[in-house]
Amino acid sequence: MTHVFNIKRFGLLLKMELCNSRRGILMTLIITLGFLFFVGLLLNPVFDPNLAVIEHYSGYHFTLFLCGFIFSSLAFRETCDSLHCYRYLTLPVSSFERFFSMWLLTAIGWLVCYTLIFWLYTLFANSAGRLVYPHLRFEAFHPFSASTLLGMRLYLVLQSIFLAGAAHFRKYAFPKTLLTLVLFAAVCGLIAYFFMRNQFNVQCEPNMEHFRTMSAYPLCLVLREAFWWLLAPLCWAIAYFGLKEQEV
Repeated sequence: MTHVFNIKRFGLLLKMELCNSRRGILMTLIITLGFLFFVGLLLNPVFDPNLAVIEHYSGYHFTLFLCGFIFSSLAFRETCDSLHCYRYLTLPVSSFERFFSMWLLTAIGWLVCYTLIFWLYTLFANSAGRLVYPHLRFEAFHPFSASTLLGMRLYLVLQSIFLAGAAHFRKYAFPKTLLTLVLFAAVCGLIAYFFMRNQFNVQCEPNMEHFRTMSAYPLCLVLREAFWWLLAPLCWAIAYFGLKEQEV
């Protein structure tokens, strides 16, 4: 390839990926929203008689993350099979276009599409819920609320991890990525414990003011900023070079 990015070629690749994924996305939306409606809305007041308010933010965040991570893990599913892998990797597109198309679909595309569809679903669900349970209060879902925007930002960061896993794990990318995260979190937790165990006073009640006085607090601030601003670009680079390695 002599060109890294060509808008016409990229548009054709994006159209092909959408056509290949439309059935899976449609089935996922039907199953997810149907589960939220029948179990989360209609049956929840039956199992919880003390329930007084129905809100949609917890269901939105849970389904956004779960379905988005699964879709991200299936981003490069053609590489799982040798025959499909040769066809996919020999398409007349650049590596950047192949990576950018899947990032655009699984990150921005899924985020915008699911948020809009979920907002429309809540309008219908609240109207139907008031007819069935007139004594309950149904809260409206606001796509631009602080809680929703924070969830969107967190999804864009964490989704990059599963996209990198999809580029490196040829089979069972989702469970392998989860296992890698668990092992990495366990190692980091052990390291943090051995470095900070002498700074905790087990006899006092833990609070934020006590935590701010610890010498490790500045490091925690640096790690927090690195999580928000460096983790996603790092995972994007890992996914891109992993895809190029498979081409070789």
